[in-house]
Amino acid sequence: MTNREMEEEEFYIQDKPTLGVLDYLRIVRERWLLGAAIGLLVAGIVLFSQLSKTPLYTSSLNLVVEESRENVVDMDEIVDSGISSRSGALLKQHLLDMRSRNFRTYLESQLSKRDVELIKRAYISEELKEPKLSDILRDGLSISLNSRDLVYTIGFTHRDSQIAAMVANRFAEEYIEYVLTEVGSTNRSALSFLRNNAEKIQASILDDERSLQRFRKRNGIISPGENRSILVARISRFNEENATLGSELQHLETVLGVIDESNKSEEDDYNKLLQLSDIASYGSVEALRRDIGLAIAKREALAVEHLERHPKVIQNEKYIAERQELLGRQIEMGQLSIQVRIDNIKTQVEANREEITRAEKEAQELDSLTVLHDSLEQKIENSRSMLHQIESRLNETTITSQLSKANMRVVDEAVEPYSPSSPNRKKSIMTAAMLFMVSLIGVPILVNMIDDRLKTPWDIEEFVGKSLLGEIHQIKGDDKKANLHDAVVAGEDNVLVDTFRSIYNRVQLVATRNDRKVQLITSTIPNEGKTIFSMNYSAVSASHGNKVLLIDCDFRKPQIQKYLGVKPEKGLVTWLKKEEEFENAGDRELFDLLGIQELDKNRFLLPAGVATNKSTEYVESQRFKELLERLSDEFDHIIMDTPPLGVFPDAAFMASYVQDVIYVCSHNRVSRKMVKHFTERLDETQANVCGIILNGRKAGGRFGSYGDGNYGYNYNYASKYYEKYYRKS
Repeated sequence: MTNREMEEEEFYIQDKPTLGVLDYLRIVRERWLLGAAIGLLVAGIVLFSQLSKTPLYTSSLNLVVEESRENVVDMDEIVDSGISSRSGALLKQHLLDMRSRNFRTYLESQLSKRDVELIKRAYISEELKEPKLSDILRDGLSISLNSRDLVYTIGFTHRDSQIAAMVANRFAEEYIEYVLTEVGSTNRSALSFLRNNAEKIQASILDDERSLQRFRKRNGIISPGENRSILVARISRFNEENATLGSELQHLETVLGVIDESNKSEEDDYNKLLQLSDIASYGSVEALRRDIGLAIAKREALAVEHLERHPKVIQNEKYIAERQELLGRQIEMGQLSIQVRIDNIKTQVEANREEITRAEKEAQELDSLTVLHDSLEQKIENSRSMLHQIESRLNETTITSQLSKANMRVVDEAVEPYSPSSPNRKKSIMTAAMLFMVSLIGVPILVNMIDDRLKTPWDIEEFVGKSLLGEIHQIKGDDKKANLHDAVVAGEDNVLVDTFRSIYNRVQLVATRNDRKVQLITSTIPNEGKTIFSMNYSAVSASHGNKVLLIDCDFRKPQIQKYLGVKPEKGLVTWLKKEEEFENAGDRELFDLLGIQELDKNRFLLPAGVATNKSTEYVESQRFKELLERLSDEFDHIIMDTPPLGVFPDAAFMASYVQDVIYVCSHNRVSRKMVKHFTERLDETQANVCGIILNGRKAGGRFGSYGDGNYGYNYNYASKYYEKYYRKS
């Protein structure tokens, strides 16, 4: 890998741009007025709506529950919450009763007519002539439980501070009375009724379970499901056995058929029968066949040594005849054994069929018994469910009955509050302040997210998908009157000059490797600084020893000659119109023919000359292509300043003649989507889009700018240290 390739790789492996804290601070600073205005509006509306509400006063008291002696538990029974499970259930039941509609109805019945009028009076208005007492009590009451200390906090909120204290105190007094009278008398009769019903159901369940056991014993049922599984297994076993026997029966009948055909044959040949495995494996058939084979082999050997009537030959013949006779008897016995096996299989198959029929009949009977069995089980289950419900209700009633045995007393009575609980002025101001800060910061960031204009390195690197070649700062004040097109040549702003040098070096790393370097510079819309960049970029290239030609290809509205203040009689358009030949012209003649001017050392200008609307016709002409090839031989570096691609298509046509394209974008002016669209159009040509120049960036102040110095040359960062660095040098 060459040093140049290594340098280029280092540029490519830099971290992708991200918006940091300083970037967000800059976003907020740019639009803080909008955020502050919306924040003040939202905060004002919220604060006004909160403070304009009718004041509400809340008064509260503490009610302590002390269990009676018979309900006190040992410390060993205390659970982690600090109270026994029994006590916890009692406390929860108290809480439910306090919040119940029944007790509120009881409380309403205990209030005097004057008390009711006082409670309603503060809520009477033109819209609500007759407020409901139940609604006021329900909305105003708040009850909480501290289970560790066995303390209830009872609060009441009302528009009148005196009424708030009065209702809270009356609530506690009436609840204590309610527990001692209403709850106690009602629960005693309920307990007696529930206990009697529970005993009756328990006796009924016991009788039904005994009946179910007798039913199972009488009918031999373990359970219907298990009995059914046993019957299914029996039927399946017999069916499988019959299938196996059927296959064996078919085989034996086939063998028997072959034996019958052999017996019908006139030839007494056992060889065909011996081919059957059932015959060949029967009894001593296999041993006899082996003996006969050995005897025949011996006879052949004797025939060689002796005559036919030799005693040994005769003895051998006799032995063979005896063995063959025994073999015949064994074959006949094998035939009989096959027949016996067939008869036995048929008998077994028939017996299995009878067992299957018997099992199927038992299954039908089991179905009828299952209905009776399930009805008995369902009856028991229903009784148990009812017993469970009665026991739960009995437990609840038992707990409720203990309420009347609890000692309840008020620790701190409710007193008239001095200040309203709602609206809370301090809380309302804090909420409004928080909303203001959220709007001050959030609105600028939200607007920035919605804003589609290209502003940051993230927009270029991530959204557009191109490299950021560099950033050029915005000139302010009297600096705008300076000759910006000759900023590099003048060298008055050293930081700006170094900005262009950095951009040039960056382009060198990412540009196409080619000795003849032709580069095109374009933008999306007019007035993005494309022409001024082209002139300064050409000056930097010339300062590096390149012979540079700057071509003004904006045929409709030539800009370079306007900046230079000249009106050339000759130019590219003029030459294209005259259709003059240049093949045999020398360098000086070619310069005179085209009107090429020397701007300074190593830098030349080919002006457009006169303006024309036929730019695309000239650009696509063969003479323009041939001229560009000739100029590529004469110059080391050709820079073509073209019209904005978002307005005219000239740059797209010329891109096919060049190696590289540099895209200039003005900060916060052009849409990101437009830049992405037109750079993608350039990608369709043969040219390499080196990257994008972000032009006209505002000074970042102490908050810096979007991104950091890793992306191109950042003027705002460098300007802090440039003069200090050179003073030290």
